[in-house]
Amino acid sequence: MYARTKGGLISSIRSVVAGLASRFAGQTLTVNSTAYKAEDLVALLDGFVAQLQEVDAAYATWKQKLDAWKTVEATKVTPLMSALARTLQGAFGATNPALGEFGLAPLRRTAPSAETVASAVEKRRATRIARHTLGRRQRAAIHGAPVTAPTAPTAPTDASPSVAPMRKAS
Repeated sequence: MYARTKGGLISSIRSVVAGLASRFAGQTLTVNSTAYKAEDLVALLDGFVAQLQEVDAAYATWKQKLDAWKTVEATKVTPLMSALARTLQGAFGATNPALGEFGLAPLRRTAPSAETVASAVEKRRATRIARHTLGRRQRAAIHGAPVTAPTAPTAPTDASPSVAPMRKAS
């Protein structure tokens, strides 16, 4: 009968109102076992359209006010509250229970889970292996052989050169 959108509903109602005004002016219609004058139906439907338009206008106003409120909250209130919380934590200490008077929970350090600790140990071990990092006792356990002085190279016994002379390009 009508589209399930506000625009479709209003369009359908206006069409029905125009048809009632032109075809049934001054007559009585029976709808769902109730007798209505055509003018009463027109007034009822026009009133509904007016209410729907008022709701749309109120919604648009509400939407504008909501957007303005979100802007103020994001640009002014949230940064101010965050800075105020840091200031109070600095004044009283981050773990002081007196922060509860201001609606702030004292900061608590959460213990890492067993999985996090195990992962950190594995990463630490892999890093030491990759960088060849040794501890104090591991370095102390390393003993190298004494370095001997290099011996002088011996002269070749063959008088012929070991490399063939290069040819000139012509």
